Amino acid sequence: MIAIIHRLGLVAALAFLFVSSVSAQAVDKEQKREVLAAIEQVLTRRAFVPGVDFSKWPEYLAKRRESMDSAETARSFALNVNRTLREFGVSHCRVEFGSEDTPLGLVAQTPSEKSAVSTIEWMDNDTAVLRIRTFGKEYLRTEAERLVDEARNGTRLILDLRSNGGGLVDNLQHLLGLLLPPETAVGTFVTRRTASAFESATGGDPTDLAAIANWTRSKLRTRGLGPKPYEGKIAVVVNRGTGSASEMAAAALRDVLRSPVIGTPTAGAVLGSTFATLPHGFRLQYPAQDYVTIKGQRLEGHPVVPDVEVRVRGFGSQDPALAKAAEVLGGGGFRYN
Repeated sequence: MIAIIHRLGLVAALAFLFVSSVSAQAVDKEQKREVLAAIEQVLTRRAFVPGVDFSKWPEYLAKRRESMDSAETARSFALNVNRTLREFGVSHCRVEFGSEDTPLGLVAQTPSEKSAVSTIEWMDNDTAVLRIRTFGKEYLRTEAERLVDEARNGTRLILDLRSNGGGLVDNLQHLLGLLLPPETAVGTFVTRRTASAFESATGGDPTDLAAIANWTRSKLRTRGLGPKPYEGKIAVVVNRGTGSASEMAAAALRDVLRSPVIGTPTAGAVLGSTFATLPHGFRLQYPAQDYVTIKGQRLEGHPVVPDVEVRVRGFGSQDPALAKAAEVLGGGGFRYN
């Protein structure tokens, strides 16, 4: 056991040293100019959030030109770029340096951490707690299916999405497919093309997301094939660290199943994004789609607000949010409106 601990500690240490050495790499004036020019091209040609003018990038950049010029390492340069990108006031818009697996500022997970992405615990004979820590690449579909199948031994399921920052839409659809009927519509992604088509066809406002979502037939749906969905009662537990795809999951379960949401307001950071490769080892995450729930609610900038707010922290059997969720599912005086 000690040898295993030492080995895992060595992996984490080597990952930290790798990221630290990479992020300390020097960048010169010409390299920075090329990276900034590439960012401008991506933002003005590909990025899309209704009502956001990405052509203002040079204007925002001018405000930070001095600090940008003084940055000598990849890390300090990326930090300055990200401060500028925050001027747009949207999520999912940032620069990273390094490989996709070890982006700037992050240490690679150890094998033990990766294997614990999805877990299940039982509060009593009828109430299971399914925790999903991420919808990223570490999410294992077979494991999620196995755990939901185990939860069928009870009649109540608490889906714990606290501190789940999101991940891949495909993985979100997979989990929702285990909990909702096949082909259930849960929301709408609005792209530049969708907004333009809506304006051309109706003459409507291309920034009116609710109207666009109601107009288009293109919906985000659960998968058509897969295991029979869970049939018991479901509650969802969230916090400020619940972001992106996990916010979509909470909203979908509340909209479709009337599942109560317990905890604290979520991050309110829900945009469909992708990555563009930049020169000299940098890459840019940028938003290309906005999202509206099936009931017409935009989640970007509008956190999922719990039906029952629980701010007190706890662990295990002393976790107040889980205790409240179990109480709600058991009919403890709470009525979902």
